[in-house]
Amino acid sequence: MSHSASPDSPDCFCWRRDTILPLNPFEDSRSWHVRMAPGAATIEAMSELANKTCVPCRGGVPPLQGEELASLQKQVPGWSVIEQHHITKTFQFPDFRQALSFVNRVGELAEGQGHHPDIMLAWGKVEVTIWTHKIDGLTESDFILSAKIDRAFQP
Repeated sequence: MSHSASPDSPDCFCWRRDTILPLNPFEDSRSWHVRMAPGAATIEAMSELANKTCVPCRGGVPPLQGEELASLQKQVPGWSVIEQHHITKTFQFPDFRQALSFVNRVGELAEGQGHHPDIMLAWGKVEVTIWTHKIDGLTESDFILSAKIDRAFQP
């Protein structure tokens, strides 16, 4: 697959997944530009998490804490860890329709992973909260799902 746009054109693409970032997440992919961001390694780590599959928790394992938790949090920028119990992120949209569309994408994604977040929909925003209910805390699957949700937010 090739693209003939120059690096200065408004529809320039870079095919390396760690360097492509949308300038405006509400526009289609033609508005993406190549940017080598300081967080490019984080984007690659997020992609690695997003490529994994959530594993059902059967209980009996301790929730993530300390360095393990901090390491996973770094891989999902914008997600906040709350009291080492759950992660949350608010996504902004220009209107209700696009927020609702995102909620439906997240719902389908969650159903496919068998891991279901709490989703709050309001005009122009969606708040997603994730934790593993079985152990009343965080597991790697929570971060896998958050990375997949971030990917769903990308146009």
